[in-house]
Amino acid sequence: MAETAASGDTRFYVTPALNPKSRSERYKRVHFYVSQMGVSVSARLKERLLAIRGLSEKIADPDLAALAAKNFNESEFLPAVKELLCIWIHLDAADQGGDMMPAWLMNYMKLALYASDYLIPAPDAMSVMDLHSDCADLDSLCSEVSIKACEYLGFGFASAAFAPGIKPLLTESRAIRQNHLKDSLCKPLEELG
Repeated sequence: MAETAASGDTRFYVTPALNPKSRSERYKRVHFYVSQMGVSVSARLKERLLAIRGLSEKIADPDLAALAAKNFNESEFLPAVKELLCIWIHLDAADQGGDMMPAWLMNYMKLALYASDYLIPAPDAMSVMDLHSDCADLDSLCSEVSIKACEYLGFGFASAAFAPGIKPLLTESRAIRQNHLKDSLCKPLEELG
C-alpha cells in the first residue's frame, strides 16, 4: 500500500506495488484521479469566491468592492479551475519526489496533466506548466498561480489584490490532493466508475 515516514509524517507516499498492472488500468486510474481533482478544485474555488463575495461590503474601495461581488461565468471559472488543477497535479508530483520519483509514477502524473486537457481544454496543461516554469520556490509558484487564476476570473487590475484569497487553495491542499492520489491508486478498479 502506502508508506508513512518514521517521523510521524502522515503524508501518502506511493510504493512500487501501486504501479498499475496494465495500460487500461493506468488510464482508468488516471481519469479517476483527474476527475476527482477537478471536482475538488471547482468546489473549493467556488467556496473561496463566495467568501470573497461575502467580504465585498467591507471593502472601502468601490471598484474593488464591485469586483469582489461580481458573478462569474463559465468562460472565466473553467480556465481558473484548469490553472489550479494543473498545479495541484504538479504539487502531488513534487510531494512524491519530483524528478526523483519512479518513472512509472512520473508517467502517471504526466498522463494526468494530459487528461486534464480532456476535462477542461483551455488553457492547455503544458501552457500552464510552461508559464510557471521559472518560479524559484513553492511560495512564488502559489502566488503566481493565484494571480493568474484571478486574471482568468476577471479581476483584471485587482488580480494581485484578490490572489491571497485564492492562494490557500494551493498552500493548504496537500491532504485533499493526496487523498485523491491514494484513492486513484489504491481503490479496486470496479470502484472507480
